[in-house]
Amino acid sequence: LTSRCGNYILYGRPCFAYDEVREHFLARMEELIALGFPGIHLGTARSHTMYFSGWVGTPEEMRMWGFNPPLLEEYRRRTGVDLTRIGTIRHAAVPDAQRVCKDFAQTMVRYEDCAECDYTLLRRIHGEAVEALLRSFRKRHPDAVVSLEAHHSNVLPGFWPVDAIYMFDLDIMLNERLIDEFMTFGNFQGQSAPIAEARQMVPQLRARNAPFGVWLNDILSPSGGEAADVTALDICGYVERIHGADCDWFCVHEADFIEKCPERDAIWKAFEGLAQ
Repeated sequence: LTSRCGNYILYGRPCFAYDEVREHFLARMEELIALGFPGIHLGTARSHTMYFSGWVGTPEEMRMWGFNPPLLEEYRRRTGVDLTRIGTIRHAAVPDAQRVCKDFAQTMVRYEDCAECDYTLLRRIHGEAVEALLRSFRKRHPDAVVSLEAHHSNVLPGFWPVDAIYMFDLDIMLNERLIDEFMTFGNFQGQSAPIAEARQMVPQLRARNAPFGVWLNDILSPSGGEAADVTALDICGYVERIHGADCDWFCVHEADFIEKCPERDAIWKAFEGLAQ
């Protein structure tokens, strides 16, 4: 993905508006089917790159990415607005403590005197490109199972997308059977709001008999990725919140870290409650 000024690139986050990108992903999906897999799982919410700019991701900074030429051209066609018009680009040094990735950016970027951007429309145009990829795959493999992973704010109106890259139309994807099941992504540790928000999409999914899954992200410590300080009691409280999501299945991210935890046996037993 490129920044609005075109001077910065977020590697590891593909722009599906390019024909070549969709063709590449379609070829990879075809490989999986050829190997005998019954379907594919397309993850759009995570990447092994940093998500936002070199500054901690406030809503303003999250809007920095996703201005690739094909997206801008389609936006201009629909609105007549040229988003490449930027009056002033301001840069400020970013303290090390605030930088998300030490090797990425040492500057904070501000764009001023710009054409006003309808970010919901711009992200929806990118979401349509992902839907076009799934549509091509479905035509070739009508019987394959297709699972989509995305943050719930990418499909629910009224939320700014956490990854600020796509907006999907859940009704289109379900009505055209572009997807068979949906998995929401989010860090649910220590909070209940994401659960309540995610449940808003359950009626849509249930009406189409589409399973609803939950990605249990970075639940093993407050910072994620380590489990030495997690107790079975922590997991029990977490399990109660997941039960409240009314999900059909779940995926435990970084579960291997549980093996490093002194209470690993008790933690695994607590997780058994999710399978009841």
